[in-house]
Amino acid sequence: MVRIISFDADGTLFRVDILKRFWFQEIPRLYAEKHSIGLDLAVKEVKDSYREVGPSDVRWYLPKYWFDRFGLKKSPRDVIQDISHEVSLYGDARDALIGLSDDFYLIVVSNSPREILETQVGRIPNYFDSVYSSVSDFDRVKDDVETYRLVCRDLDVDPSEILHIGDNREHDFEVPRKIGINALHLDRYTENEKENRIDNLRDLTKPSYLKKFNVKGVPQKNK
Repeated sequence: MVRIISFDADGTLFRVDILKRFWFQEIPRLYAEKHSIGLDLAVKEVKDSYREVGPSDVRWYLPKYWFDRFGLKKSPRDVIQDISHEVSLYGDARDALIGLSDDFYLIVVSNSPREILETQVGRIPNYFDSVYSSVSDFDRVKDDVETYRLVCRDLDVDPSEILHIGDNREHDFEVPRKIGINALHLDRYTENEKENRIDNLRDLTKPSYLKKFNVKGVPQKNK
């Protein structure tokens, strides 16, 4: 029986505004200042460096790695704090969290580094029982099934007790299902009939919808 609902963060709970601002504006701006070059050239050189590492490498996600590599003196946390107003929660995510939080354990499992994830979750601090950054906490990207095994081990639960939802079909749907986690692929923007697709997180608050994941009635959290 599912008693834990797990969410991806970026593109699922939160819009990606703060990520775009941090990676493609703030870091290039600091890089341009350090090297006394124009911003357009800085953007190009920074993006080339990102591509050189690539998203399958855990370093790609870590602010400290890039600040060290580029020799940027300002603290990543300070930069993130300065742009924290860019954090934006999807409306359907807010409604889902309100509707689910009294009855289920809610967690986050994200590729976002902890510096950014803490800033995002800090805007809605009372909903989540556990928050995991795969890259910061486990030194892994979510395409590695071991990420989900480690989450289950930390929570001391069987994979079948978790329902995970996210917008990356591989990371959030195909990978967790390999170890028996129930999963939904969130796709708000295209119409398709792919297996276990959801287009609105509000559907999670409907008991009839959750029954397909062996949620019998509404399990009560132990306060």
